[in-house]
Amino acid sequence: MKKICLCAAALALLPAAALPQSFSFTADTLARRGNPGELIILDGRIKNLSAQELQIRVIRMQNDLPAGWSTSLCSGDLCFPPFLNFYTIPDTALGIPALAPGETSDFHLNFTTDPTQTAIAAVPIRVENINNAAEFSELTFTASTQPAAVAEMPRGGPADFKLLANFPNPFSAATTIPFEIGGGRPVPVELLVYNLLGREVARVWHGLVTPGRREVTWHGRDHAGRPAPRGLYFYQLRVGAYRQTRAMLLLQ
Repeated sequence: MKKICLCAAALALLPAAALPQSFSFTADTLARRGNPGELIILDGRIKNLSAQELQIRVIRMQNDLPAGWSTSLCSGDLCFPPFLNFYTIPDTALGIPALAPGETSDFHLNFTTDPTQTAIAAVPIRVENINNAAEFSELTFTASTQPAAVAEMPRGGPADFKLLANFPNPFSAATTIPFEIGGGRPVPVELLVYNLLGREVARVWHGLVTPGRREVTWHGRDHAGRPAPRGLYFYQLRVGAYRQTRAMLLLQ
């Protein structure tokens, strides 16, 4: 009996990538440019790959936007107010049914831009299985009103930055988060921790980082220094418009 229990516990800790994915979250393009003041829309598709109905949660992981900008999550033709950070499929109050086997749900992220200035913004969207939050997929959508020649990331590209797996994971008192910065000069870096609702819990690092590998420690506390509740959290590396997010489990 002990062997069976240990095996079950081990399976519970396997990363979502090691198990068959019950849905896909895809997009034809992750970046789009428009003129200042235009509504920029980026589209995605959520498809049920399983043989059962699926319950899905769509989360805006962060919404750090230029002045005068806002974003809205949309499910099909239904768009939610800018302050709403997530929606669910199904939603009986809004008449949104569960995702049937083989069915696809259209997702849209609307960027409302400021007509008075050029800017760029990147918003990570996470789609997760409500019944298994460890099973998720994330895409980062970027909108720009900058001229095409300046809209590119000023320092390096995704290949120059890498967010690595934290250790230990799961953890109780503290965990170490390593990341790598490429290129040939220091860049401004942020390392943030979010909860399941997409709310920022802690800012683990904020400042210039020289190229190379770095490690920082999160002690499981929020902005106010209070112990964070046990549960699943997400840590995100931010370098310019680049974003990468990974999951970790706090046991205390």
